[in-house]
Amino acid sequence: MSFHCFRVEIKVIDSYIELEQLTSGRVSFKGMNPRVEQAMQVEQAAKLDAFLLEQRNKSNIPDISDEAMASVLSKNMQSRFNTKKRNKELQKSEDSDSELEEEPHKKPKFLKPEDD
Repeated sequence: MSFHCFRVEIKVIDSYIELEQLTSGRVSFKGMNPRVEQAMQVEQAAKLDAFLLEQRNKSNIPDISDEAMASVLSKNMQSRFNTKKRNKELQKSEDSDSELEEEPHKKPKFLKPEDD
């Protein structure tokens, strides 16, 4: 006699969150059960409404303040209309306005060794 061993795995989940997103057990297609199809449509409409409401709430939360957005856009527009020469002048004026003015270190000139 030969015995077949079957391995049974049981998974215990303490939460029912995974079950919340399942559809109902009754499904009907092509008018076979109008009540079930109507219930499916109501369930789909409720899910769609909840999704749209969630998206609308997410879009109302600004990620950046109006003042910060205006300053970024004004700098962007200013840089578009500036010429290269004007950009260099603005950069020099900003550098001179800064308190931490450091002169660039000059590289020492090469001194030729003296012949003795």
